[in-house]
Amino acid sequence: MGRYAKITGAGQYNPERLITNEEIDEMFGAGTGDMIFNYVGAKTRHVMSDDENTSDLAVKAAQTAIKNANISAVVIWIVRFPCKNSSVKKT
Repeated sequence: MGRYAKITGAGQYNPERLITNEEIDEMFGAGTGDMIFNYVGAKTRHVMSDDENTSDLAVKAAQTAIKNANISAVVIWIVRFPCKNSSVKKT
């Protein structure tokens, strides 16, 4: 019998903090929020708070995936966490 992998559940987590296109305008200049809306249709977006890391979001998403799969975390052999952002806070 060969080895195989199976996806049994998926999860996601959106940070609680929302920023609006008006806030984007304040940060990057007038019209930036409108440009974003025209390209992707987004009026708000979820962003991490200053005390959150990408790994914090991943843990919450993994907890949702485990619940959706109706399994125990102890049966998980490997977790893939591809991320281009570091989870290490710079001081």
